[in-house]
Amino acid sequence: MKPLVHALVFLIVLSTVNAIGISPPRIIAEGMNRGTQIEKLVFLSGVNSRDEVTIAVEGEVASWVSVDRELRFTVPDATPEIPLVFRIAVPQDKPNGKYTGTARLTSASRTPLTGQQTSVSVVAGVTLSFDVEVTGEQVKAYKITSVTLPPTSEQAPITLIITIDNTGNVAVKPSLVKLMIADKFKQSLLSSANLTATNAVAGHTKGNITLVVPQHLKPEEYWARVEVYDGTTVKFSQESVLEITTTQPAQTTPQQPVQILLKQVVVPPTVRTNDVIKLSASLENPARPVSAKFLAEIYKGERLVKVVESPVEQINTGHANLTAYFTPTEDGAYTVKAYVLYESVKTPLKESSFVVGGIKKTPPVEKKSWWSKLLILLVLITAGYVAFHWWRKTHRRRIW
Repeated sequence: MKPLVHALVFLIVLSTVNAIGISPPRIIAEGMNRGTQIEKLVFLSGVNSRDEVTIAVEGEVASWVSVDRELRFTVPDATPEIPLVFRIAVPQDKPNGKYTGTARLTSASRTPLTGQQTSVSVVAGVTLSFDVEVTGEQVKAYKITSVTLPPTSEQAPITLIITIDNTGNVAVKPSLVKLMIADKFKQSLLSSANLTATNAVAGHTKGNITLVVPQHLKPEEYWARVEVYDGTTVKFSQESVLEITTTQPAQTTPQQPVQILLKQVVVPPTVRTNDVIKLSASLENPARPVSAKFLAEIYKGERLVKVVESPVEQINTGHANLTAYFTPTEDGAYTVKAYVLYESVKTPLKESSFVVGGIKKTPPVEKKSWWSKLLILLVLITAGYVAFHWWRKTHRRRIW
């Protein structure tokens, strides 16, 4: 009877185990120069609140890899996935070649057995692999993913935003950008400009290059042609509509809002030290699609602790959310001053607050599946059956 009871208890514990995962499961760093580094963001999912996660890096690149948090940490409450930034720094003395390694991430939880002092430890794991190529050569490899010409008002300069995905190991920028503007029938060339970028996009990163062009066009729609050069080669070309609007006082017309609205910033009210906090910005975009990012200034008292930001994302018409993450290292009260930045426009600040430390929470009661409930019922029936037969043996009715 005891083996049956133990088996049923083990199945009940096993039913609470979740498979954990990591995305992406592989980090590839090609064309890395000695003395350079790269950062990659991955997400760990499927872990339970208050589980203990351990990260162990092995292989040829073990000493090159670092993580943006402790190698052993406790999962915060209500965290569906955990962002982890892995940094690979190539040493100065490494010869050219290909190097590999792995990071083993394990999640351990302890489930107490009812009525006993011991507990069952359940461990799940997942592997993140690294493939790093070290070279002494400069690798120039990039692509232009988009060119944006936002509408502008008369007398205001034209803003040209070039988005670059740099997969090489050297900083890149266009050697020349040509902007040609014609009337809406494409019959007359009204203006042209040769532009030179001052900033560049670093290796192994994505970024924007912004150019500003003075203009004196009348309010109207025009055709704009953009040609982006790498040396004498046209790397990217695009034709699009350029809208010049009339300069006038802002009007609050519900049908035609003129700016992104930051409705609210959602943060957990209380957290523990070293918990990963998810900061979520709720946006409303009543107009055209636009690229934007969410920034949050985090203060402890009057001291600015950190500025965190989301990736630049395309915000379509309607409701959207942008997310950034912060890990507090000190107890105390914090204030969040947040805003959204798009096309050099900054939304009004929204404030929120949270408290770190001094939290006592009751662990959430997890919902059991129907078969888990059935197993529990079987355990109770078995225990009752054993107890009944024990009682009959020890309390037999005597007739003399």
